[in-house]
Parts: sequence; structure tokens; C-alpha cells
Amino acid sequence: MSVGSQPEQDRPAEVGATGVQGVGPGARLDLIAPGSRVIVRDLEWQVIDIERQAFNTRAIVRCVGRSELVRDRRAAFHSELDDIEPEDPTRTRFRLDVSANGIETRLVLESLLRRTPPPISKTSLSVGQAMLADDLPFQREPFRAATAQMQPRLLVSPTPSGSARR
Repeated sequence: MSVGSQPEQDRPAEVGATGVQGVGPGARLDLIAPGSRVIVRDLEWQVIDIERQAFNTRAIVRCVGRSELVRDRRAAFHSELDDIEPEDPTRTRFRLDVSANGIETRLVLESLLRRTPPPISKTSLSVGQAMLADDLPFQREPFRAATAQMQPRLLVSPTPSGSARR
């Protein structure tokens, strides 16, 4: 059994929480980079940006939540105030997709693609979430009825609820 897959209690004392031998709390900042995942306050976060200070002994880590409790919430953590542990990619466990036709894997990959913003160089039209519904004729009837009036009244709003923010 390799060191990366051993349980915590069987691990030698010199192996840190990151699974890398001889890595102390100060040296863990070198293992954090944008896109990596970290554990802070027992929750999983994905690093957006890291601002290193004082010759790389301190840092402010800006993250977005990945755990269920903090999903899509942004936060900033200071390395002197919070214990920031980078996740060790060598401890990742792979599992076989036993679903019919690999549908679970396809759903994960599809959701990853939908969360990734289109590149700025792409100038063609991108279809968003609201455009995925079936286009049915009855859905267009309210618009036709509104524009057929003598003085059409249409509300165009950037918010989904239709109420403008003040």
C-alpha cells in the first residue's frame, strides 16, 4: 500500500496532512495554486486566486465553495488566521462507473462543460440554460397578444423575477 492511500493513523509521523514528507504548515502555501482544492474550516473550497505576502510565508487565498454547505459562495482566507490544507491529488480514489451506458460520467462531464464559461475569443452565439426548454407554439402566444394591442406594454428586465433593482 502506498503512502498516499494509507489511512491517517497508519501514516508515519513525519508525513504531513498533505501526504508529502517533510512539508510543514509554512511550506504548504507552495502547494496552493489557482484551480486547486483546499480544506478550510472542514469545508472544501476551490482556489480562485492567491496573494502571497512576506516572502511567501503568508497568503490571502480567495476561494469559491465546493462543499454542499458553501457551494458557489466566495470567501477569502488568511493563512495566519485559518489552517489552509491543500488536497493531495495522489489520495484521489477512482471508482468504476457501473451505470447504464456510463450515464453518470456523462452527466458529470456535461455539468463541468456547462459551468465553464465560453472563451472570450468565441464570437458565435452561446445557448444558455433558459434556452434549453422545448420551443412550443403556446409559449409565444402571450407575446403575440401583447404586441397585437394598440399600446403594447412589455417589461424587459435583467432579473428573472421581473422586478427592477433599486
